[in-house]
Amino acid sequence: MKEAFRVIVSSFQALLDSIDKSYCKRLRILGSMFNVNSYVEVLDPEYDALVLDIFHQLLASIQDDLSPLLLAHIESILEGIL
Repeated sequence: MKEAFRVIVSSFQALLDSIDKSYCKRLRILGSMFNVNSYVEVLDPEYDALVLDIFHQLLASIQDDLSPLLLAHIESILEGIL
């Protein structure tokens, strides 16, 4: 399970690259993570480093021109982890 979350979090690195052909897939992954509350799985102390990585990746993707829906998903995931 830990490796699956690592792959998901690594996909967040390119959230700002809206030209990339896999951009829509990354948005759906983020939306699914939000809708299913799968981020609750990482609240185990075993996942501390992964939680930090999630925060770094998602916070780095926040910009002024970010779509409101994407921003809402990011905010909800970060709030849910806190």
